[in-house]
Amino acid sequence: GNCNVPQKFITQDGKNLGTWLTYQRVNRRKGKLRKELEQKLEEVGIVWDRIESWESMVSLLLKFQKRERHCNVPLNYITRDGKKLGSWLNHQRFNRRKGKLRISREQKLDEIGIIWDNISTESWEGMYSLLLEFHKREGNCKIPQGYITQDGKKLGTWLMTQRNYRRKGKLNKDREQRLNNAGILWDSTEYWEYMYSLLLEVQEQEGNCNV
Repeated sequence: GNCNVPQKFITQDGKNLGTWLTYQRVNRRKGKLRKELEQKLEEVGIVWDRIESWESMVSLLLKFQKRERHCNVPLNYITRDGKKLGSWLNHQRFNRRKGKLRISREQKLDEIGIIWDNISTESWEGMYSLLLEFHKREGNCKIPQGYITQDGKKLGTWLMTQRNYRRKGKLNKDREQRLNNAGILWDSTEYWEYMYSLLLEVQEQEGNCNV
């Protein structure tokens, strides 16, 4: 659905189409591409500036973030106008892992709130869903450290890990905001006071604190 041919793209019959298109871009930049040829290429949707193409995908990512309140785009996600945003983001992760992503682009995606390790993202999202289920059931997110879900997930330990990451400045801002929205108590003192209040309730009901 587009003409964004990779530079190394070769057709089935061995033609270096990617190199040819790069050559057209170079000629246009130098003012050597005839106007009628430039117009024909524009009619089929050529993006002359690759930066412009990258920036347009970032704009789509920002729209996704504004709508969904996170940047965890599924791999198979395609926009209404046919842009493979999920694949594009996965490609940015791949380039970063290989050391091929420009520092300026990495910084821009960092600022937006991209989580680079999409494997841990899936795991994090699963635990976050369990947290929301707990909140819906209990009316709060005050989860004991040793709490384990019915299917064996150590939700209490996971939440303590998020607190530790935040304290060390290693928690992604997007994740921190989502945990804030869920009602997480970050301060261990605040959590201790809450647990102490529960202990007092037991004492009042049972006449002792032999829990």
